[in-house]
Amino acid sequence: MTVSIGIEPPDVPFNDLKAADTTAVINDYKDLWESINGPGSWDTNLSVWAISFKRLLTDRQIKQERKMQWDIQHTLLAQLN
Repeated sequence: MTVSIGIEPPDVPFNDLKAADTTAVINDYKDLWESINGPGSWDTNLSVWAISFKRLLTDRQIKQERKMQWDIQHTLLAQLN
């Protein structure tokens, strides 16, 4: 099976790989990176940005969610009794 980015995944979980195996995986990724971004691009070691988003709730939504959680908790407690 080939992953969509074009690297053949190892047969074992990544945590179980030996140092030699991880070097091969890193070299495969390096080759892929340079095939996309050009020769020598791996060695330039450009910064990578990670952007995350947080869902913001209105006061009304917060109250609704708290009430729903309260209802669920009390429903479960009632079932236990």
